[in-house]
Amino acid sequence: MLSGIANKVFSVNADHQFGHLKKSYIKEFTNDSCILNYQRLRYWLYFLIPFSALQILFDFVLTSMWSDKQVLAVRHFDVYMATVALLMFYVTHLQQPKTPADLRPYHKILMAFYIFSHLFWSAGIGGIESETANGLPTYLIGVFSASTLFIVPALYFLLLLIISMAGLAISVYLMHVSFESIVNQYYTVFILIFIAFITSRLIYGTRFRTFISSRELEKLNLTLNQKVEERTQELSETNIQLKNEIEVRIRFERELKKALVRAEEADRLKTLFLANMSHEIRTPLNGILGFSDLLKSQEIPEEKRKRYYDIIYNSGQQLLKIIDDILDISMIEANQIKVNKTYFYLNNLLKDTFEFFINYNRAEKGEAIIINCVYGLDDGADRIYTDPGRLQQILNNLLKNAIKFTDQGTITFGYSVVNDMIEFFVEDTGIGIRSEMHEKIFKRFIQSEEIFKRNYGGTGLGLAISKGIVECLGGRIWLDKEYSPGARFCFNIPFFTAQPDNSVLDSENVSNNFSAALKNLGLK
Repeated sequence: MLSGIANKVFSVNADHQFGHLKKSYIKEFTNDSCILNYQRLRYWLYFLIPFSALQILFDFVLTSMWSDKQVLAVRHFDVYMATVALLMFYVTHLQQPKTPADLRPYHKILMAFYIFSHLFWSAGIGGIESETANGLPTYLIGVFSASTLFIVPALYFLLLLIISMAGLAISVYLMHVSFESIVNQYYTVFILIFIAFITSRLIYGTRFRTFISSRELEKLNLTLNQKVEERTQELSETNIQLKNEIEVRIRFERELKKALVRAEEADRLKTLFLANMSHEIRTPLNGILGFSDLLKSQEIPEEKRKRYYDIIYNSGQQLLKIIDDILDISMIEANQIKVNKTYFYLNNLLKDTFEFFINYNRAEKGEAIIINCVYGLDDGADRIYTDPGRLQQILNNLLKNAIKFTDQGTITFGYSVVNDMIEFFVEDTGIGIRSEMHEKIFKRFIQSEEIFKRNYGGTGLGLAISKGIVECLGGRIWLDKEYSPGARFCFNIPFFTAQPDNSVLDSENVSNNFSAALKNLGLK
């Protein structure tokens, strides 16, 4: 049992788990213990100050119990302890350190001074009272209060205990008390002092182990908290990345679905386009082949022969126009369309276009349609720099569509100058365009899905080709949605009166295919 108690008393030194931590924490523990001692002393003084006052009062009341020398010594001890208690009361209530950062050297000195004074006072009073057989309880109260109230290191406690025992011996000697007369009271004092020391070590060791454990636990918790925070941060970043990836995937899937719908729509339109092309190509080709076979006969009159030649020629021109449209849309898709910009007078181009389509309209619709032309600039002020062939191609596509889809009424085309742009327009009083088709009208092959396609013919590429050429010239084309009745198409191009430095083109950029297309239209 005694070995077990001793084991616990010296466990801080013997336990290897705490042995290497003792040096790391001893200074911090000492400061913490000093603050704890001050906190306990704060409440201990509430008892000690009234006790000292009563002790001084008893010094005057109970004088019959002691000799004059003893009374004088007791009074000195009581006044001394009362003064120390008042000093400590001031420090613990007005200068009390609450954290280790508040602890100053004088706090440690005052605490050591008070513990020494407390034990010395109890030793002196015990020596004086020993003659009346009351010394032992007084002395033991001082020793046990020091061992349980104040947490101090072992060597420090032993030093204070030796000083107090010396004070006890001196007080007994000065009072002329024989040691033989008090041996019956004090033969057990060493055993009780040893018990007090063991109690002090148990409290000190338990406190020190608890302090080390709490600090290590705090470090562990701090480390765990840091790891948890880092892991939480990593998980948060991972969650954000996953969320972003999910959002990207969702957007990607939506785009894929849209692309799939567009691809299916494009595939359907291309299928319709190919079916339409087979019809459009076969029609003039049948005319060429059929009337070529008729020309083999030698019995055909000359008048019919010339008419057959005209039909074959017109069918060839129609077939060539279809092929040119296909080539143009292919060049636009491959971003290979070329322009040949030059100086020319815009009014002259519109006059030629007007005269051509007057004759074209008579051949197609007779006198049912009236064509008008509007000029936005005076002659001489209409000199511009752009590609006249491509501009003519755009006007031809828009005017042919207007004539095709207008049975009777008027068609008006022309231009005006808006800021630094020349804005062209072609308007008619034809069948118009349904509102659901406004956003689709410039897409390729879009006419292939129209029910009335068979009634009017054509490849459905004219507006798509015109859009590509306008954008290549630096402008844009649009449908006037507010215009009624019929349809009104507008497009603009930059109004250059001088050749830009970055727009110089050599002869290799001239479109031979386009020149052939103009020749086929009868404009060259």
